[in-house]
Amino acid sequence: MISWIANLLQKRGKIIFSVLLAIIIVAFVFTIGAGPGIVPDERSNFQRDFYGIDLNSSGQVQQLQSATMVSRYLDGIRQFDDSQFQEQMLTRQVRLHLADQLSIPNPTESQLADFLKSKRAFQNASGRFEKALLENFVSTLQSDALINDSFVMAVLKEDFRLEQLDTLMTQPGFLFEEEVLASLAREQTTWSVEVAKLDYTTFSPVLEIDDAAIEAYFAEQQLTYRIPEEFTLQFVEFGADQVSGPVADPGDEELQRYFLTQRSKFAEAEEALTPEGEDAVAPAPLEIFAQIRGQVFNTWAAERRTALAEEVANEFISKLFEENIPYQSVEFKKMLLDHSIRLKDLPPFTEAASTQLIGVVPAELYDAAMRLGGNRYFTDVIANRDRSKFLVGFLESRAPARIPQLSEVRAQVEADYRESQKQEAFAAKGQAIADTISQSDNNLAAIAQAEGLALETYESFTFADRPEGLSFQLLQAMEPLKQGEVSDMITVGDAGYFLKITARNTPEVTAEDARYAAISSSLEGFSGFARYQAIMDQLLSLKLGQPAQN
Repeated sequence: MISWIANLLQKRGKIIFSVLLAIIIVAFVFTIGAGPGIVPDERSNFQRDFYGIDLNSSGQVQQLQSATMVSRYLDGIRQFDDSQFQEQMLTRQVRLHLADQLSIPNPTESQLADFLKSKRAFQNASGRFEKALLENFVSTLQSDALINDSFVMAVLKEDFRLEQLDTLMTQPGFLFEEEVLASLAREQTTWSVEVAKLDYTTFSPVLEIDDAAIEAYFAEQQLTYRIPEEFTLQFVEFGADQVSGPVADPGDEELQRYFLTQRSKFAEAEEALTPEGEDAVAPAPLEIFAQIRGQVFNTWAAERRTALAEEVANEFISKLFEENIPYQSVEFKKMLLDHSIRLKDLPPFTEAASTQLIGVVPAELYDAAMRLGGNRYFTDVIANRDRSKFLVGFLESRAPARIPQLSEVRAQVEADYRESQKQEAFAAKGQAIADTISQSDNNLAAIAQAEGLALETYESFTFADRPEGLSFQLLQAMEPLKQGEVSDMITVGDAGYFLKITARNTPEVTAEDARYAAISSSLEGFSGFARYQAIMDQLLSLKLGQPAQN
């Protein structure tokens, strides 16, 4: 028997999926589409098979993007990083390939309904499924799907299969009993240690610096001081102001659809029209629309004018290209006047992010500008974050990278040389102290006092109960040491450390130990996950490393 959720999906599924895709996916596809493709340098008539899809097919890639987006949205994820999303998208296709290879079946109707209950998008703050979230979500909308609801149903079925795949592929791996016992013994080992510290920040060796040494250092390290390629750029902005004439009223049907998918923009007006009191009946959505139609039109018209501004910007660069209009020519300046726009300047910048004023223009404008040259001096149209402005950049100059003269960077070179000499002296000091400790039968405390080193003692601790003064790097360095041994200097941060194991007590452990089962389960689980991740990494690199096929 199909549950109420499955019935709801059958009857009103288009409503749910219309909103998911209208509000979330469409905006994201613009973001992904504006960036470089997965294989931007391949000719479009070449195929790039990636476990069942062609990475050179924009339609197939966009479908995978949309499926990944819907999946992430249903899991309650609203924020996306472009590079992470692309990795998740490709990984999804690999997982689907594995699910097919292992013949993992689609869910039954009952399983699919229960699976939907587990989706974070329909759970409350306590993580429990809340029927009202889904019902209220559906009841306020009209059916006008932007994408067929069967697409999202297919995504749900795929996600169910992928969850089964993940469970199968991360099954505990095989372990030898010796591995578990070694980990158990390590967990229960108690340590006592002396730690002497040589502070780098207060270390002040006598350094002899002369011109010949600095010149020789610069000759060896001159690529470090390479001045990168530098760009100067001007840009223009297109916005609603560049759209002349009124925006025609599209009619009730279009405005109703806009209102129903953009309800949050009219929340204040809707609240003012909603009567108060427990017994009060809220007006139907279309009744509210009828009363605020003018506000809806004004909001729609403002967004439409902004969308038209993007079209104007694209027409602008099309004319530059088609008529081969030179930069700063009379024709170019006339075009600026005709559109009532003016050139704006940016400070010179390089490929280093620190030289780019990201708050002034989008980062994509800098990336696009650095690809200009030859006969192409203008970028494509670049939208700002909220897509209220559309920018076109113009490359003014492009200074090639160069190696500076020593006189230009002498102060930095001398500072770097002094630092390198101090580091060499610090390492030499550490080695000298280690030799002295060894010659004194590992009497760390006495040598620390003689050398002015800070000394700390930590008694009877385990790795699970690590003292605050011991970093993980020092714990790792302790493990190979025997009782009574002293380490060489271990550099961590701005200090060098010498460790002496004063006591190391490792108990005898057996498979009957109370912690054996927990340790074994943890190691088995980790081995299963590590194996699955290794398989995924290998499959990804295998396909991405192959050339396209004609």
